[in-house]
Amino acid sequence: MSRYPFIDRNPCLRAAGKPSGDSCVTAKDLLNVFGTDEKIEVIRKNYGMLEPEDHGPERKGVTYYGVFTEIEHCLREPEKSHFQHMEYELKNTIYDSYWNKALGKSRDPTPGLPRGMNIECTTFGTPTPQLERIAEIVHPLKTPGQVLYEDKAHHDLYRFSHNNYYPGEMINRSYNPPFNKCDTFGCPTHSDYSGSKTKTVLTWFNNDPISKVSRRQAAVKERTSAPIGQTLDKTGVSSKFDWTHTFGKPSEQNQDGVAELLNEFTPSAVRSDVREYISYANKLRRKIHNIINKGEIMLEDLFDEFSNLDKEKTFSVHFDCIDKICHKYHIHLDRNKIEPLLLLLGILKPDGTIRYREFLDFLDSNRNFPPLKREHYVMPPEYQKYDRDSYVEEKYCVCKTHLSPPAGKASIPTRPSPYYQDSIVDIESLGTETTARAVIYPSIYTQYGLTHRDFFRPRTKEFLSDLFKRIGCTLSAEDVDEIYAEGEKMDNTGGVCVETFRNLLDVKAYKTYQRL
Repeated sequence: MSRYPFIDRNPCLRAAGKPSGDSCVTAKDLLNVFGTDEKIEVIRKNYGMLEPEDHGPERKGVTYYGVFTEIEHCLREPEKSHFQHMEYELKNTIYDSYWNKALGKSRDPTPGLPRGMNIECTTFGTPTPQLERIAEIVHPLKTPGQVLYEDKAHHDLYRFSHNNYYPGEMINRSYNPPFNKCDTFGCPTHSDYSGSKTKTVLTWFNNDPISKVSRRQAAVKERTSAPIGQTLDKTGVSSKFDWTHTFGKPSEQNQDGVAELLNEFTPSAVRSDVREYISYANKLRRKIHNIINKGEIMLEDLFDEFSNLDKEKTFSVHFDCIDKICHKYHIHLDRNKIEPLLLLLGILKPDGTIRYREFLDFLDSNRNFPPLKREHYVMPPEYQKYDRDSYVEEKYCVCKTHLSPPAGKASIPTRPSPYYQDSIVDIESLGTETTARAVIYPSIYTQYGLTHRDFFRPRTKEFLSDLFKRIGCTLSAEDVDEIYAEGEKMDNTGGVCVETFRNLLDVKAYKTYQRL
């Protein structure tokens, strides 16, 4: 046997019994002889012509390959020429539906089907018999009692065939002898199923006010924790001194000292207001400094605006004009805080005019803030909002000395009145709380601070006439007198409420409409 496999070293030679040459060439083709002229004509026609190369099927892009590339030829059909359209129309003329098209239907609605067949009402084959609907199978038309009865009646069969038990049902394992479910195992417990020993279990075993512990535990407790109302004294030094003993040198109390003189006086509310005004002024100066750095406005522009309004060249303009110009450049001034401060500094005059050159220096953050002197803390009467002691108490949380005296002195215990929120007795005060819906959709109560009692309070004739005139209801004096007299008989309160007056006005308007 050869060690190496056979290798055909001359494949040009055919094996015995196998044909050689082209199988498509017949004997007639071999005996056919072409002339020289024919060969020249064939060469002349086919000269310079190359056979088309076969590149295989066109490859599609895999990046955007999907449903959109597959239906592209359906969504965007190739445009047909005029001849192709004419050919398509001539092909359709052989159909009868092309000439006799029904209104609302397409041409040839039933291709491949007999003529005149209604495809919407015609069915092929034998209909499937419907014995029972799926709704009756899922929801059988049985009462809950009947379903429960059938379940219990056949439960023994399912328990035997499918080993199916109810939740919590004891499994029947067919013991021999049968198992007794009333048997108990183990030692009996001390529990009482009737619950008569529950009181004994919930009662603490030691009801004595003093607990008995060991000496070591008592010593540790005494060394690490202090008695109630006393401080912890580990060394016992405090027990060697009298309770009246004080450490250090006693301070001398001067009756004419600053602390003694200011003890009976409340703090100044003016300084608190001035501190608030200065804080707002610093924020305003920083804001204008940022606007100038962004290049949106310069102080020279404001000076030109102010000087154009100063026709008399007195360097004074009314503060309302300055407020409008600042609002034009998106500088919003809080006049409740800026006006009192400008009055204290003397920049704003009592008549409302302001020296705008000093006002611009006041707004310039590169200049020093105007100094405040002692006389600057005297507020004008129209800006004084601290005419009561309650404002000072709210500002500084100061308690009145006759109600809450200093520590160590006897006082009369006072407690604030309880707040009856959302209760029946809260009739007058409805509270300041509200809901998100009331904020988004405000009503007349929240907008004007009204309550339901304002509509039922007795009003005078002039008040009601003026009120309905404001809402666009013009009434003559005779109509007002007539409605008011009838309302007094209904209310019997010495006046007429808004609700009664409105109801009587609706009745009068309805009667007038019926006459028309």
